[in-house]
Amino acid sequence: MLLCVSTFHYFALYFWEDTVPKIKTHKSTAKRFRFTGSGKLVRMHQGRSHLRRHKDPRTLRKFRQEEFVESAASRKHISSLSPYQDD
Repeated sequence: MLLCVSTFHYFALYFWEDTVPKIKTHKSTAKRFRFTGSGKLVRMHQGRSHLRRHKDPRTLRKFRQEEFVESAASRKHISSLSPYQDD
């Protein structure tokens, strides 16, 4: 039995010694936000997916424009949720 335990330890050291656990990307954050080439964080406007018939055409045009995320705290939080997006 001791042989099996030492074999397992050798196997564990061989395969997992130098690897670092990967950070998982929060998928909904990755889909909703992106970084521009200059490093600014961009998002789309909220409320554009449904109940659009009764909204003013001017409001509907504004939905197509992207909006910059200005808050440094929000930028830090979003960067931590999707770490592999380009900063």
